[in-house]
Amino acid sequence: MHVIIMRHGQAAYAGTDRVLTATGRAEAAATGLKLGGLFTIHHVFASPKTRALETARLVLEQLPGVPPQLEEVRELTPSGNAALVHDLVLSRAQNHENVLLVSHIPLVELLTEEFCPGIEMPIFGTAAALVIDYDENMHGRAVKFITPSLEVTF
Repeated sequence: MHVIIMRHGQAAYAGTDRVLTATGRAEAAATGLKLGGLFTIHHVFASPKTRALETARLVLEQLPGVPPQLEEVRELTPSGNAALVHDLVLSRAQNHENVLLVSHIPLVELLTEEFCPGIEMPIFGTAAALVIDYDENMHGRAVKFITPSLEVTF
């Protein structure tokens, strides 16, 4: 299974909410296009915050074929619980399936540590995604880091 941990695109305040800027929409689409070219994504879970949902929807638009259903997960908010998200992923995804988690700082870092303990933490710029190969023995290994303008293989 691949677990893809993604930070939302660039956002700005619109009243009391934060929504994606034009740059943020372009970032999310660019990362989504790269992800869609590399992986079949079977599950998409996103924070219920507007900026994360917008990012997830833009990624879904870039995926080939029929995209998976987007599911809002409260535990993916900035103050969410990485261990509960970990348990959700394991309960919903099979070993051969790929999962996209769209969240925020600091949770993307906590999720990274949860799925891939001891990793040298990448800098999660906006719309950055870390791809972790997560095996049936519950061992994670970072394999790729994708940003709108860059792709690094480990």
